[in-house]
Amino acid sequence: MSWFRSLRRPNVAVFRLQGPLDNTKVHFLHKAIENLDWMRNVKAVACVIESNGGSGVQADLMTKILRDYCDKKAIPLYSFAETECLGGAMIPLLSADKVFAQKYAILGRLTAGTSVISSTETYGIKRWTAPTEG
Repeated sequence: MSWFRSLRRPNVAVFRLQGPLDNTKVHFLHKAIENLDWMRNVKAVACVIESNGGSGVQADLMTKILRDYCDKKAIPLYSFAETECLGGAMIPLLSADKVFAQKYAILGRLTAGTSVISSTETYGIKRWTAPTEG
């Protein structure tokens, strides 16, 4: 009977965006969202981002895919910045309902060059520390 209880348990869909944001990642994310129907009782979507940027257009498409799914299901979108989140990766990061960042994560803006944000408080982002074993 434990398998039956697991069907009712709330689930969080987790997507990792790593490396440069390009058309391949947009395609992967789109397919992953389409195939998410097998997961029952999804209560939230978490997007874990570790990217040095990429195309702003592709980042915007990824954001629309995530936001459309969350809006359709009426569930929150949470984003997490790990080591770095630069350039176009800021678009999906800041589009979430709640944003979390590692204390020493490097966060950057969309500019011709990379401009590193000196503190996470600039955007009112909560600091998040990954739990460690030990």
